[in-house]
Amino acid sequence: MDLIFFGMVYSSRSKVLTIMLVDIVGYTRLSSTLGRERFDEIHDNFDRISLPLFEKYAGRVIKKIGDSFLVVFESATDSLHCAIELQNEFWEYRESGAGIPLKIKVALNTGEVIIRNNDVYGEAVNVVSRIEKTTEPGQIYFTQPVFLAMNKNEIPHVYMGAKQFKGVSHAVKLFKVPGLYSERRSGFDVFWGFASSLLEFIFWVAIFALSGWMVYKLLVIGGLWDDIVNSLGNFIKGFV
Repeated sequence: MDLIFFGMVYSSRSKVLTIMLVDIVGYTRLSSTLGRERFDEIHDNFDRISLPLFEKYAGRVIKKIGDSFLVVFESATDSLHCAIELQNEFWEYRESGAGIPLKIKVALNTGEVIIRNNDVYGEAVNVVSRIEKTTEPGQIYFTQPVFLAMNKNEIPHVYMGAKQFKGVSHAVKLFKVPGLYSERRSGFDVFWGFASSLLEFIFWVAIFALSGWMVYKLLVIGGLWDDIVNSLGNFIKGFV
């Protein structure tokens, strides 16, 4: 449909697409502490990892808004494969220690959007924006329309329940992709988890040993045990 405004013609059309919003976690705090060179490093690495994956899964970048990419896909399944690979790639990047660690969160929704001048509008876009704000770091959240459209044999999923968002007339049923990246732990995390368990075990063994030694010292070395035995013997004799 053509829209005429002040004598200019704008072309708009509607289409059902899956919308993805990818956001850098803690970007405001991180960027406020960096100089220009390190600031550029954040965006260079964000772009370097993200853009090839969008292209690989036929995602079209609508725009980059500060620390976020807004991307649309024809296929809900492809969008989720892209999201999973994004999380895996950023996890690998953090593990490599090659630069400033970046963690992302990904939100997806499927619905009809209005396409106009290479941008997208409509409730489906508003919903994904709301979901992104509640998505946990390192996670992928998506809506029921994505779930219904995707190939469920290819994408692991967990239903999280319905949530009411401000400005959205209906409750939104949410799902997430479990266990592919967020539950991974770095080598240091694994070591520290083992070390913490070992230290806790040693602590309780030491407490038990110290308690046993104090009891032994009190009863045997201190002569209390003999006193108890003699008192018990005298008590029994009183009944004989």
